Amino acid sequence: MQLEDIDLSKLASFGGDMPDHWFTFLREEAPVWFHPPVDDCPELGGEGFWVFSKYDDIRSANRDSRTFSAETGPGRTGGGIMLRDVDQALGSNMIMTDPPKQQRMRQLVNIGFSPRAVRRLEHYTRALTRERIDGFLARGECELVSELAAEVPLQVIAEILGVPASDREKVFTWTNKALDDSDDDDRMNAYIQMYAYASELGQEKKDRPTDDIFSRVVAAEIPDENGTPVRLNEFEIASFFQLIATGGSETTRNAITGGLLAFIDHPDQLERLRSDRALLPKATDEILRWTSPVNYFRRTATRDVVVRDQTIRAGDKVSLWHCSGNRDEDVFRDPFRFDITRSPNDHLAFGGGGAHYCLGANLAKMEIEIVYDEMLNRMTEFEVAGEIERFYTSWYLNVFGGYQRLPIRFRTLSD
Repeated sequence: MQLEDIDLSKLASFGGDMPDHWFTFLREEAPVWFHPPVDDCPELGGEGFWVFSKYDDIRSANRDSRTFSAETGPGRTGGGIMLRDVDQALGSNMIMTDPPKQQRMRQLVNIGFSPRAVRRLEHYTRALTRERIDGFLARGECELVSELAAEVPLQVIAEILGVPASDREKVFTWTNKALDDSDDDDRMNAYIQMYAYASELGQEKKDRPTDDIFSRVVAAEIPDENGTPVRLNEFEIASFFQLIATGGSETTRNAITGGLLAFIDHPDQLERLRSDRALLPKATDEILRWTSPVNYFRRTATRDVVVRDQTIRAGDKVSLWHCSGNRDEDVFRDPFRFDITRSPNDHLAFGGGGAHYCLGANLAKMEIEIVYDEMLNRMTEFEVAGEIERFYTSWYLNVFGGYQRLPIRFRTLSD
C-alpha cells in the first residue's frame, strides 16, 4: 500500500466496513499526514487537510482548543465535524464554538445530562425499552434499527428537550432524513423543517417554559466576549435543537446496532455478558470503542504548530480520526479483538476529553446498558436475518458510520 492509495473523502469506503487497513498503515507510516486535495470532492472546496491517526495526538488536539479550533474565523465555522466550511448563517452550536462561549453554552445544559439527571431517566428508559421489545418479541424477529436501536434514544432525547408527544414522530422523521444522503432535496427539506419547528417550539418555551433543557436554553442570557448578557439568536437556538436531537440519538443508535453485530460475530462475549451482568459497564465501553459512532472531528489550526516533525500552518484543516485512535496498537492491547472485559478502556468515542467532550456520554452509556440488559433478559441466539443497510454522509463527509437497517432473528426466553 502507498499513501496515494488512501482517499478519506471517498464516500463508498465508509458505506460498509471501516477502512481499517488505511488507518493501520497511517498509524505505522504517516501518523500525521497531509491528505491532498481531491478534485471530484466539492465538500473539500479544493483544499487538503491533515489527518491525525494516533491516539495520543488525537487526544492532545481535542484538549487544546486554543491551537486546534472548532471555529475558522469571523462569520465562518468549520462545523466541528465537517471538513468543509459552512456559512455562519446556518447557526452555531457547542461543537461550532470554542471556549469561553462554548463553555457558557455548555453550562446551560450540563445539569440536564449530569449523572443525577441521567439516573432520573433510567426508569423511563427501561420502561420504554420493554415496551418496544414487547412490540416484536412474539414474532421472533425484528428490524433492530427502526424498532429498537433508533426508537429508544430518540424518545429519551425528546423527553429531555421537552418535545410534546404529538410532535415526536415528525422530529424523528426529520432527524433520520437529515443524515440520509440518498436524496439531497429530502435532506435539505428536513433541515429546513427542523429549524422552523425549533424556532416555533423555542417561542413556545419562552412564553410558557417547562422543566426541560430547551426552555432553559431559550431563556438564558449568556455573557458575550465583553461580558454583556445576551440571549441566543433564532439561528443559534435552532442549531442547538438540531444538534441535540440528532447527535443525542444517531450516535447511540449506531452503537447499539453495531454492538449487536459485534456480539453476533463473537458469541462467546455475548454469553459471558448474559451470565454476568456486572460486566455491562465494561461491555458498553467496548461497544463504544469498537463502533466509534463518530469517525472524526474537524479542527482548524490557529497558529503554526509542529506535531511529529510535521509543520501544520495556521489556517490548515485538521481531522482527528477517533475510529483510528480506538484501534491504536500502542494504547489498546490486541485492538482488533472485541473484548467486553477490556480494562483499561479509555476510548475516544466521546472525543478524548477537553472542552468538546461529549455532553451526552452518561446518557448514551445508560441507554446502551439498559437496551442490552433487557434484550438479554428476553432474547437469545441472535442472527442476521436479511440485508444490512449501512449509510454514509456526504454533507458531513463520512463523519458518521451508521445503519439504516439490521434485520435479526432470535429465540425468545421465558420471562
